[in-house]
Amino acid sequence: MTHPIKSASTRAAVERHPAGDNFHDMQTELPARRAFVVQLDGSSEIADGQFAGRVEHVLSGQRRRFVSLDELTAFISEAVRESEVSQ
Repeated sequence: MTHPIKSASTRAAVERHPAGDNFHDMQTELPARRAFVVQLDGSSEIADGQFAGRVEHVLSGQRRRFVSLDELTAFISEAVRESEVSQ
């Protein structure tokens, strides 16, 4: 059975996890509008709760640098809210 693949991120997930019967479940549980790339820089001390780096919303391409977990989660919340409003 073939399934339409709508985005590069979904294609990559399918390549790592062959389609089978769970493809539809994966696509609805992990929608592209909620996909982010987070890159932590060398100054991050995760065990101490210090996060710094860059985050990108895959769907919109919006990027932002962050210097705290609060800034990271604020960006993610904003991007998800905006993408779900536009749906």
